[in-house]
Amino acid sequence: MTIMLRTLGVPSRGSQWLPPGEYNDLGGDYIVRASDAHSWVEVYFPAMKAIFDPTQLCASLARTM
Repeated sequence: MTIMLRTLGVPSRGSQWLPPGEYNDLGGDYIVRASDAHSWVEVYFPAMKAIFDPTQLCASLARTM
């Protein structure tokens, strides 16, 4: 989506976030799973900054399958 918007001349960027994870007492470290990752698209319009989250739709579709 970010590439599509930039191709059309719309300023945008992709953002990602990972939660801190679960603490692993045995190893003394944190476990972060790929399923915990989250990404979204930030789009700049002159009057505002909008956030589009295509992963919400994907997550809800995956649960129904």
